[in-house]
Amino acid sequence: MIKLHHDEKIILLKRRHWLPIAAESVVFAGIAVLPFLPLVFFSFLPPDGQLFVVKYDYLLLLLALVWLLAAWVMFFVVWTNYYLDVLLVTDKRVIDIEQIGLFARDVAELHLEKVQDIRVEIVGLIPSLFNFGN
Repeated sequence: MIKLHHDEKIILLKRRHWLPIAAESVVFAGIAVLPFLPLVFFSFLPPDGQLFVVKYDYLLLLLALVWLLAAWVMFFVVWTNYYLDVLLVTDKRVIDIEQIGLFARDVAELHLEKVQDIRVEIVGLIPSLFNFGN
């Protein structure tokens, strides 16, 4: 939790752009669905099939659900890192909060009277279309 000075007001609160977390979400969704594809394929086989995979379908379902849980936990860690990375601009200082893992964070602050120069870089087509950069 960031403590503001007694006469300090928040002017701007910004997070990273949503596009990278959306791309990672699609990747995690693909990873999560991956072990269920063989189960769906084997469910169309006749019940008297001689494949040993069909005999152990409950075990495969359990392993697929464990895989899904692991993918969900990894996505939660990535989302938490995205959500807790914040850039705060107040009327007296700039505060950069960077979440490192689940239980550590790095907080850097700079008083506005010490700012001398600002540089913005927007390189490429996608950053130009979605209005983000460094």
